[in-house]
Amino acid sequence: MNYNRRLVCLCGTPPILKISWTNDNPERRFLGCRHYGSLFLNPCKFFDWYDPEFPSQANSVILGLLKKTNK
Repeated sequence: MNYNRRLVCLCGTPPILKISWTNDNPERRFLGCRHYGSLFLNPCKFFDWYDPEFPSQANSVILGLLKKTNK
């Protein structure tokens, strides 16, 4: 993805940078529609990864650390 250009969601608004906290992609950043999950009649589902995918070993280490801090 070319991050030098201005991105626009499918609904016409600029996307916002968010952080994934799922088990498959912990702490991975992505661009998503600011209206995702809102009560719009036709919500935009724009989504694009901002960071490259982590190696699987890094995912395991991060998940282990997250589990320790949540205890």
